[in-house]
Amino acid sequence: ISKMKKLFAICFALIACAAVFAQKPAKIAVYDDVATLGTVPDSDTRTGNLVQEYFKSELATHSGFEIVKTALNFDILAKHGVRAGKKLTAKQIAGICKEVKADYYCTVGIGRKKDGLTITINIYDAAGKEKASVTKDFSDVSRADIVSIELARSVAVAIRGRNPVDDVNLYQMKQRLDELMKEKEEESAKSAQ
Repeated sequence: ISKMKKLFAICFALIACAAVFAQKPAKIAVYDDVATLGTVPDSDTRTGNLVQEYFKSELATHSGFEIVKTALNFDILAKHGVRAGKKLTAKQIAGICKEVKADYYCTVGIGRKKDGLTITINIYDAAGKEKASVTKDFSDVSRADIVSIELARSVAVAIRGRNPVDDVNLYQMKQRLDELMKEKEEESAKSAQ
C-alpha cells in the first residue's frame, strides 16, 4: 500500500507541475509614462528607451511574461482621452488594456538627478488598479542592463509573487556583468601602459 501511495503522490505532483507550466503567460503592455512626457526637465529619452527595451527583454526571457507588441500610438491615446503630462485614470488603463489585450500595464518613466538617473515603473492590472511602483536610481548608461534586470525581477515579484528562478537569474546576471566589467578594466589598464 505504501508503494501505491508513493506512486499516487508522484503522479499528483507531476499533474500539478504540468498544470502550472501549462498556464498561459501573463501579457504585459510596457509603455512610456505619458504623465511625465513633457513635464520632466532634462529627461533622457534615449536612455529611457534603452532601459525600456532591456526591461521588456528581461520580462520576456527570464520572468516568462509575454510582452504586448502593439505600440501605444496617438490614435489609441486619443481614443481613451489620454493627454501628455496627465496621470492615467483607471478607466483609461482598463480601456487600453482591453484594446491591446494585456493583463497588466506598466509605465516606464525616466528622470535625471544631479548624481544620475531614476527609472520608475508603475504596474497596473487590467482593470486599471495600481499593483505596485518600483524605482531604481543609477549613475550612468553603462549600468542600464543590470538596472533593467533588477526592475524586471521587481515587477515579476509584484505581479506573480516571489520565484526562486528570478533570484537565480538575477545573481547569475550580476556575477557575469561584474566579470565583464573587471575584464574591461583590465583591458583598459593594459592599453594605458
